[in-house]
Amino acid sequence: MSTQKSKTEILALGNIIENIHYGPFASNWWWFFRKKQKKTDILCIPFRINCCFWVKLNNHEFIVRIIKHNNNNFQPGFINESDPDTDVHFNITSAINFTYQKLFYTETRYSGLGILELDTLEIASQLLADVTFIPFQVKYENITLHIIKIGSSNNKEINYGGNDPDTDVHFNITSAINFTYQKLFYTETRYSGLGILELDTLEIASQLLADVTFIPFQVKYENITLHIIKIGSSNNKEINYGGNGYIATFIHKFRGDQCLVVQQIHENSFSITVYRNGIQREQVFGQSPEAVWKQMTIRQDNKPLELFGLCDPIVKQEIKNHIALPICTIKDWDNFEIMQPIFEKNLKKKISTINLGWIQFFLNWKNQKTRIIEFIITLAQIYPSDHQFTERELRAWRRMMKDVGCTNITPFSKDKSQLEFWTYASDFNIDREIIQNLYNDGFLKIKISIPSLNNLSQSYEVTPLNEQKFWNSFQKSLEKNKQCNELHNERCENCKQLFIVFQHLEQNLSSEHQQILEESKEKFTYFLAHQAWKKYLNSQYKAQLLDLNEDGAIMIADYKMKILPKSAREKKQEFFGKRGWSLHTILVLTKKTNNIEVQAFDHWSMDTKQDAWFTASSFDVIFETLDPKPTWIKILSDNSAHYHSSELMAIVANWYAWYKIEVRGWFFFEPGEAKSLVDSHHATVTAEERIINNREKSLNQPLREKNIRNCSKKNTENLQKRQKRNNPNE
Repeated sequence: MSTQKSKTEILALGNIIENIHYGPFASNWWWFFRKKQKKTDILCIPFRINCCFWVKLNNHEFIVRIIKHNNNNFQPGFINESDPDTDVHFNITSAINFTYQKLFYTETRYSGLGILELDTLEIASQLLADVTFIPFQVKYENITLHIIKIGSSNNKEINYGGNDPDTDVHFNITSAINFTYQKLFYTETRYSGLGILELDTLEIASQLLADVTFIPFQVKYENITLHIIKIGSSNNKEINYGGNGYIATFIHKFRGDQCLVVQQIHENSFSITVYRNGIQREQVFGQSPEAVWKQMTIRQDNKPLELFGLCDPIVKQEIKNHIALPICTIKDWDNFEIMQPIFEKNLKKKISTINLGWIQFFLNWKNQKTRIIEFIITLAQIYPSDHQFTERELRAWRRMMKDVGCTNITPFSKDKSQLEFWTYASDFNIDREIIQNLYNDGFLKIKISIPSLNNLSQSYEVTPLNEQKFWNSFQKSLEKNKQCNELHNERCENCKQLFIVFQHLEQNLSSEHQQILEESKEKFTYFLAHQAWKKYLNSQYKAQLLDLNEDGAIMIADYKMKILPKSAREKKQEFFGKRGWSLHTILVLTKKTNNIEVQAFDHWSMDTKQDAWFTASSFDVIFETLDPKPTWIKILSDNSAHYHSSELMAIVANWYAWYKIEVRGWFFFEPGEAKSLVDSHHATVTAEERIINNREKSLNQPLREKNIRNCSKKNTENLQKRQKRNNPNE
């Protein structure tokens, strides 16, 4: 064959048809070739239906189209749509100059478009006056398709498009190209059709394989070549975990003719079908590879499992990969028809809870803002509160979660923590890195112990011995709660013991004690909630400290309660009627050489009104005092009106223009909770003032205030409003 170079482009990519490219005759719809640099690697390219190639050979153009031949799925057909009957010109310029040169015997050349003025509105509107279809261009990937004319037919298999009835249909690309080439140039030169179309080049192959989900491959078994067309998997170890959908084919002599042998694994059976030129000759079914091959007359000396290809290491690996693939993804979680079979496969026989809303587990997860969940906590939300999980049940849930596209991203082992994190993200490495960073920073280092509960007395007769046992048990519970200083994401067993005590008291005390018991229980619950909230605030505080660098500062602002003289403490209703003074504290945290320095700024006023003016003035004094001045700040405070107000925010909006300080965030806590961050500072101030007042009573007031400012490196200022004066000379 000739080695003359050719030029190839794809004009239309064509289609992958499930029942053809993954059906019994799939080996004919894929071209297998070996890469030159690695002779052992086998790749294949699909023959897509309606795939159209533009090929230029010897300055002549060919258009080869792949079709399904006469409703026959057995093998593809190839047609050449560029087979002209007469000589034609390829453009207007050629047509005009050809006639012009014949008439005037000159070599002068003109632009056909320029001569005919086809681009002017007047000419164009006349030419298009009675045109029913205007050709157009469309873009597909990196090629431009010129849609010249629309044709139609009754052939639904090619989307009702029409083709040239006079063009011969060939069974391979080589025949289609050489038939037309020899007809045009009257030569016996032959070309390799597969080589001409350059199907083994990276550019062409990558386009043909763009949306292919599985690429068939070949394996060798003795003297036959098995084409593995499709992979299926199951839990059946006896067939190496092959399963429903698996298809393997090979060519073999059957009743004197070369036939295609198609082996398939179905849901509950196996089958072998023999075809000759697309016509079925034999079909048998069985419950195992051995049972189905026992009914055949060929290859009786071989092992049935190996004839199916299920013993080949490449096939085993592909089955393993198939098992690892999810059956569906998050986009299918609200499709009950898809999720129900997965539930029946993994969970239905493993759970004991009746009418469990298992689908709600996935819907809640899908609708929440984050992709990451803690497995046990989230799962417990759909179960009764007293449900006890078994390891068998949890394993079934984990299998189902993998089948629906979820991944376990827990970075630590069970002996370090019982927390278990999952994500539904396809790129789970990002979420895994987030959990790993949280664990490395100490936020997830939790070890939950579950000791056995103490046995309580079964006799509720009030005796001195039982009474003593009760108070001993109660005292132990209190001591354990005092010792429990670990971080928990749920109520620990030690904390539960006190609630068990409340339950027993409710059951055994008379009705006259129930109200007191209920009030005590509410106070205890409030105490636990308060402790949990303080823990949350501390974690938020630590999180902000992690972002602190040498260019910024964190400011913690808090108003102390109005400080009144002793005479104003007689009655509560008179509290706001007496005049005292307000104290506002701001702690400024800065970082220098990996050390955090804390400065305290106390501002007091004889006016007890805690408003936006007083708050803004306190910050203004600090900005003028700090040296060096930070480039950015974050502020923590409660959400009281003197902070959480439009007046103050309007002032804050100008801070960057006034001081060149960027406000990166103002974090509001619940009223009163932010005070815990500066209570220790106020306690220190109070103690120092008491010492100074006791030791220096003889000093005058200004000197005493000076000593207070100097102690413990505090900054103390008195803020006073400027009052409008009626006399302009004052």
